[in-house]
Amino acid sequence: MNTLCDQINSKISSLSYEFTETSVNQKLQINAYNPVFFVLGEDWTFSKLSSEWIRTRHRDGSIHEHGTISILDALCASTQSIQTVFDVGALYGYFSLISASIFDKANIYSFEMNPYSFAAMKENIILNNHLDNSRINAFNYALSDVSEMGKQVIVQGFFFQEASFSEKFKENYFSLVKNIKYKIKKILNLRHREPMNKNYKIDFWSIDDFCDTYKVTPDLIKIDVEGFQGKIIPGAMKTIAKSKPFLLLEFDWPGAKNSCGLSNKEIVKPLFDLGYQLIWGNHRKNDSIFQPLDYNDLDSSHECNSLGLFFFEERVTGL
Repeated sequence: MNTLCDQINSKISSLSYEFTETSVNQKLQINAYNPVFFVLGEDWTFSKLSSEWIRTRHRDGSIHEHGTISILDALCASTQSIQTVFDVGALYGYFSLISASIFDKANIYSFEMNPYSFAAMKENIILNNHLDNSRINAFNYALSDVSEMGKQVIVQGFFFQEASFSEKFKENYFSLVKNIKYKIKKILNLRHREPMNKNYKIDFWSIDDFCDTYKVTPDLIKIDVEGFQGKIIPGAMKTIAKSKPFLLLEFDWPGAKNSCGLSNKEIVKPLFDLGYQLIWGNHRKNDSIFQPLDYNDLDSSHECNSLGLFFFEERVTGL
């Protein structure tokens, strides 16, 4: 009998996709699922950055995070019904829309704290009416360990910091942001001007409080937040312990852990304590091989640019 890990590796080797672009939109076709469309932005618009970002990730026949998409494909084929998906750190809605295509009856909850990225995501969602986009619920919220409404934040280009961060944290954070912004500009070769720095008030929610307030129970939570998972997971432990969702967690580069001062090994220990199993691999390589890992297997080699799928075997069927 195949394991879930075997199924994921099989999906990685067999994943088919095609990315095309017209003068109107961008189209991504994955396997036999419904296609996903993205808006082509014009001049200096938030959708312009979205379309540039998506274009670069499908250049020369490639696809963004081959392993992540293969895991979603494997979960669709190998698990009990996934009816509710949380996409935390949704950016332009890339994985929210792919999830809506793969899990064609599920409700998708997309969380993006940056208002610029959120605006582009909303346009992309509207374009995908064929997916019954009423299932995709987009929130311009930040997720954290505690809830706080109307919290002051500062936008630096396309990145955020909390106005109350310490001076040392600001120094580390802005160094990281500067590096990320430089890489994005280099990759995208952007010639237009970035937005001015601006103060915003934004609602911070813990996943536990959000689920209690909105009366939702996630079956799958995907978290890609550039190191802030150390804040989000503690605020989700009641929900995780109760509903045992699949957790798709991106392990970021070492510098990102300055966001909370913890290694990913420290961050995920409560998940192992609950009885979660882990399948880990490099989700960015088309030929990546995922493997099961125990907590004691984790070391510095698992801290950077990789993906962990945390799951309870009781939720896996059909293998």
